[in-house]
Amino acid sequence: MAKKQSGNKLNMMIARTNQLSSRVVGMQLTSGTLIAVGLSMIQMATGFVFTAGLKLWYQMTPVGLIGSLLAILVESLTIGGLGAVREATARRKAYLDSYYAMRREPTPRQIENKERKEREFAKEIRSGWWFAGVGMVISIVLGDIFWHHLFALGLGDSWVVYPLSAMCAAVITLTFVRAELFHGMLLRTLRGILKDNHLMRTAVNVEPENMQMDMLTSAMATVREDEEVRQPIEDKIGRVVRKRLGGFAEHFTEVTEIEGEVIEGQVKLIEAPRQRKPRGEFHQHQEELRQYLAEHPGATVREIAAQFGKSTSPMQAW
Repeated sequence: MAKKQSGNKLNMMIARTNQLSSRVVGMQLTSGTLIAVGLSMIQMATGFVFTAGLKLWYQMTPVGLIGSLLAILVESLTIGGLGAVREATARRKAYLDSYYAMRREPTPRQIENKERKEREFAKEIRSGWWFAGVGMVISIVLGDIFWHHLFALGLGDSWVVYPLSAMCAAVITLTFVRAELFHGMLLRTLRGILKDNHLMRTAVNVEPENMQMDMLTSAMATVREDEEVRQPIEDKIGRVVRKRLGGFAEHFTEVTEIEGEVIEGQVKLIEAPRQRKPRGEFHQHQEELRQYLAEHPGATVREIAAQFGKSTSPMQAW
């Protein structure tokens, strides 16, 4: 007996892998800020230790702790400033949308109030950018100390050390910028990741069809390999074939000589069209035809037609 196959599990595996990869991307997006803060603490604490040249643990511990706490304060400037910019920008957009959505013309008082609100929003945005800019500069400069010492260990005093260390230190700041200024876009992306189950739904919908195909394939393999199962089916097919061959033999016939040529083995008997009974000229030439046939017993239809000056069609009727 053929071993029954299980359902096609590859489709479900593909769907689950896609779902897992989407969730991993979501974890990266949501944990980016937390990772950036932790990395900032490590790079500042380690950079202070490298700069001071400390080697004893009781000297390194307080310096490292100070560097970590300082990193938290510095990054709070960046995150707080960027958050203020984001909130002020969102409130300004909502206010302007409601202002321009009015159907009637604004009054002078409403125009004056709009200008005042725009000045307030602009002030808040400038203040946010100022605090965020100070935090970004301090973070990059202090973080660059660690990365500069790290790359200098392998590259020496090469010029490549400076752009590499600056880029590594700037990654933390760019992470905060992306997390705060593109907060709405980030939330929509995460919402889409959480709702994305289209591939899983497709895999579930096609699974019954895959199971049917597996069972059909298994059944065919069983019939092909099992003699006891296959023999009755072959016998039934043989009986059908014998019945058809019997009908073929009943309709098989050997015909006829047409104009001197013999055609054998006509598969299907085709009935000849009905011919009209000969009239008129046949009765006039009946005795003459009988006499001619008596004198020429082997004459063909064409010879008889030539004798009487007729075509072969009326001669066959005669």
